[in-house]
Amino acid sequence: PSPQELIERAREMKPRLKERAASVEANRLVGDDTIAEFREAGFFKVLQPKACGGFEMRPEILTDVICEVASACASSGWVLAVLALHQWEVRLLADDVVAEIWGGDSSVLLSSAYAPTGEVRPTEGGFLLSGRWPFSSGCDHAQWAILGGIRPPRGPGEAPTLCGFFVPRSEYQILDDWHTMGLGGTGSKSIVMENVFVPERR
Repeated sequence: PSPQELIERAREMKPRLKERAASVEANRLVGDDTIAEFREAGFFKVLQPKACGGFEMRPEILTDVICEVASACASSGWVLAVLALHQWEVRLLADDVVAEIWGGDSSVLLSSAYAPTGEVRPTEGGFLLSGRWPFSSGCDHAQWAILGGIRPPRGPGEAPTLCGFFVPRSEYQILDDWHTMGLGGTGSKSIVMENVFVPERR
């Protein structure tokens, strides 16, 4: 689709998003019906590379789509922004990791919790992650999570490094702890895990 077509799709769905807005806040979650509409409209493909099934468009196009959505339902706009942005971030990884995430299904979505609130312990071939990562918006709709952590120095003179660790849904739990007045529908719950191995490549 053209950029204008994507924006028009967002405008066309605004009446439905407005109708759902109250229930989104009450349920503390953007519904599956809205996520399905975003998928059908191609919103999650805007930044996704063409080689991975996306449109590989400029960031401002996604911004325009998000603004239209958020004007009807702020929580829906927030979740769209978070989940769609990560479709660009995946391509920063090595090809074998991209294939691990999207090889079977290029529509797979990722949530995030970038604050390094968990523990990272080096081990052979990678790291062991434990702890709680709060504010993972849209995590109920994601099959992977990008979690922030501090990698300890690997040798003398090296500083600790802030990293993003890519973890599949099967390796973590979602803690239903998101109770707030503003943007309650973003479902920004916590991700928890204990001694989960993340290989160096991720």
